[in-house]
Amino acid sequence: MNILLKEISKKFGSQIILKDLTLEIKAGEFHVLLGPSGEGKTTILKIIAGLISPDKGQVIFNNIVMNKIPPQKRKIGFLFQDFALFPHLNVYENIAFPLKTRGIRKTKIKKLVDKYLTLFKLNKHKYKYPHQLSGGEKQKVALARALIFSPKVLLLDEPLSHLDAWQRDELRKELKQIQTSTKITTIYVTHDQSDAIELADKISIIHKGRIEQTGKIEEIFYHPKSKFIASFIGIKNIFKGKVLKYNHKNIVKIYEKCLTKELNLIINTYNSFEKGQKVYLCIHPENVLIEKQAKDENCFRGHIRELINQGPIICAILDINGLKVYSFITKEKQNELKLEKNRSIWVYLPKEHLIIYNHTIDI
Repeated sequence: MNILLKEISKKFGSQIILKDLTLEIKAGEFHVLLGPSGEGKTTILKIIAGLISPDKGQVIFNNIVMNKIPPQKRKIGFLFQDFALFPHLNVYENIAFPLKTRGIRKTKIKKLVDKYLTLFKLNKHKYKYPHQLSGGEKQKVALARALIFSPKVLLLDEPLSHLDAWQRDELRKELKQIQTSTKITTIYVTHDQSDAIELADKISIIHKGRIEQTGKIEEIFYHPKSKFIASFIGIKNIFKGKVLKYNHKNIVKIYEKCLTKELNLIINTYNSFEKGQKVYLCIHPENVLIEKQAKDENCFRGHIRELINQGPIICAILDINGLKVYSFITKEKQNELKLEKNRSIWVYLPKEHLIIYNHTIDI
């Protein structure tokens, strides 16, 4: 099922939730709507499902406008954050419920329910009630119930948020395997980047009721289009700058107030940036390198403020002329360079890893 949301707007009272939002989701795609809580992600799902109506815009399935089609006729499976299992029904009965309401024969219901009990490894829980299940088991029952009537679209609203870390990891793998095998168009709402990284074919970043960027994981994480996106995906190194040009080189002058000495960074391209234009410059911590000696370009003398142990990596907080810069290094690298607090080092910011975008596009 191909889904197109065309110029969708929605208000609740005076509060604008969505504003002229347009989004296309291809048939068979696992599409993740990623963003902080309260940004309109769940509202998008409810509009697709027909549970609420947009104030403006069209919901289109396979070139057919669905705005006036009721939820029960949209062939959508919806998995809620709170599981929404019937407490008085056992596992078998919960999974069978959508088929019973559609008048399916008992023999076919049994065959289909048994199939999904096996698929989700729930056979031994067949006659248990929801209060007798773990969080992960409840979520599997809810997912089986959402899939059993062969919907054309699966909507998932923060389905793993209440689970322990090991349960989330297990269910992510199962969910991805099932979606890959069934090819069902899936839209998954989350604020957790781990979900997006492991599950998504494409990601849309939602902020203040609009889509800030849509793309594959690599595009979003290594080419963010705004300061909000860069901050949200965890890029700690974000600096204000101004575009300059000296001797045919593209340069950004960093003008953060903390600087004690001018800092100019050579970049690969202007794209559409003009001389004198204010920009943001950012770089992922894993791309900030600590060196024994200076390199040709974008290598600056600095010192180590802090070394923070984060399990398999060390977060090194560096200082370049008063500018705080984060670098992720391995413990092997720390031992090799004999790095310690207050030690003087060279900090290398490779120009191919510097991301530049317009200062004025953020909201």
